[in-house]
Amino acid sequence: MAYTIEQIRLERDEKILQAFKRLRLPGMAGHFREILDGTVVVEGQDISSILEQFIDAELLRRTGNKAEKLIREARLWYPSADLEEVSSNTPYLSAQLISTLSKVRFIDAGAFLIIHGGPKSGTTYLGCAIGASACRLSRRTRYIRYFDLLSRLIDAKRTGGLLQEELEELRTIPCLIVDDWMNSPMSQNELMLMREIMDYRPKNGGTILVSHSHPDLWRDLMETTTSYRDSMFHTLTEGAMIIELN
Repeated sequence: MAYTIEQIRLERDEKILQAFKRLRLPGMAGHFREILDGTVVVEGQDISSILEQFIDAELLRRTGNKAEKLIREARLWYPSADLEEVSSNTPYLSAQLISTLSKVRFIDAGAFLIIHGGPKSGTTYLGCAIGASACRLSRRTRYIRYFDLLSRLIDAKRTGGLLQEELEELRTIPCLIVDDWMNSPMSQNELMLMREIMDYRPKNGGTILVSHSHPDLWRDLMETTTSYRDSMFHTLTEGAMIIELN
């Protein structure tokens, strides 16, 4: 039985779709399906433009998949947090500031970013939105609450060698977000443990500290009279970007 032109075209299209799938190019397969369905029109375009569209579709798919994976691994309190949402709900934060935060340049600068404000002011959401932006730019991120962090370090210390492994991860991850920071006094033992992380952060990445207390109060919240208090305060606040939410 002779094949019609339409049957030949359908078989060819299916062969191309299956080839994209076997080659693990789902972005290109999806773009080709849109062309077949008529939602994307390529008629009249030169071959280079069409090929560029296929490549862009695949790159977009892969970038999106990587970002989703990084967001899952970051364990953000609000994994769907978005800076555009922040911009809509907090008009007193300038568009320029939101744009700057979205580029997460503080990571490469090894800088501290301090977000503070009262309960329900959106501090945690903003921290997570910045963290999500970092993930979308392929920067590995980790979110953790202060007392969870402290508990993990104490447990790791009890098991011996695991403490150094945990410290190394916290020292070197490109974007570290610590929530509930300095919401209560920090003992000398806590301070010494936190210094094992914070002293290394500027060399390895950016750090977001989310707090309900103003940074000016942090020195007094450190329950020690040693020089370590001043050293820690200087490390955290000198040159830091500070954002206050109302």
